[in-house]
Amino acid sequence: MAEDCLSTVSSQNPENRADPPPVRLTVVAIAETIQSTPGLASLLQTDTSIPLVSCSANGELAAICKQLNPCVLIAEIALINTLNFPVLTGTDTFEGSIKLLAVVDQDDPEQSKKLLRMGFSGAIHRTAPPTVYRRALCALAGGELWASRGTMAALVRELLLVDQPRRLTVREKQILELIANGHHNRQIADLLFISHETVRWHVRTMYKKLGVRDRDHAIVIARAAKDFTPAKPAQKAISSPKMLKMPSPGK
Repeated sequence: MAEDCLSTVSSQNPENRADPPPVRLTVVAIAETIQSTPGLASLLQTDTSIPLVSCSANGELAAICKQLNPCVLIAEIALINTLNFPVLTGTDTFEGSIKLLAVVDQDDPEQSKKLLRMGFSGAIHRTAPPTVYRRALCALAGGELWASRGTMAALVRELLLVDQPRRLTVREKQILELIANGHHNRQIADLLFISHETVRWHVRTMYKKLGVRDRDHAIVIARAAKDFTPAKPAQKAISSPKMLKMPSPGK
C-alpha cells in the first residue's frame, strides 16, 4: 500500500529519488516494530548508513532515547503511551531533540491531528514502502512534520478558518446548524421567518468564507474549527388557542 504523505515543506518532490539525502537521525525501534513494518525493515536492511538502535520494549527505552539525543523513536502508539511522555520529549519536542514517529494501521486524520498536538512528529502507515519511510525520516531530521495529505489538509483548513478575519455571523451559524440537521433552504426560511432568497444569500456567503462548494464540506470544516459553537436555531412560533368568551349567567 503506497502512502500519499506530505511533509511541512511545500517544495518537497517525492518523485525526485535520484540522489536520496542521508538520514541524519539515529533510529530507535524495538525488534517487534521492525518485524511488523516490512517497509522499515527493508529500508534498514538495504541502507546500512542509517544509524539504528534496536532494543526491547522495557522501561529503559526512554533512557536510551535521551542518551542518543537527537534520535527518532518509531513505535506503535500503544508502546509510546506506556512511556513517560513528558520526560521523553521534554521541552525540545519541536526543537530537534527526540522525534516520535507513530506507526498506525489506518489513515485517520483525527487521530493523526491528535498525535501531532500531543507532540508527535508524525504518523506513518505500517504498510508504507521503504521510500516513504526514508522520506519520513529525512523530513523529521530536517525539523519537519510528517502526516498524510488528508491530515495536513485538515490542519491547514482549521488554521485558515481560525485566522479568518470574516467569521460566521450568528445568523450564518444558525443556518449552518439547521443544514447539519437535514433542513432544506425553504424549511430554514420558515423556521427563521426569513425569505428563501435570504437563506440562499447567507448560504453563498458561508461557502465563500469557508472556501467550500457544498453543504457537507461546510459542515465538516465549521465543526472542526475550535471556535465554532453551533448557535441555537430559532423555533417556529406556535400561536396559542383563542379562548372563547363565555356569556355571563342569566344573559
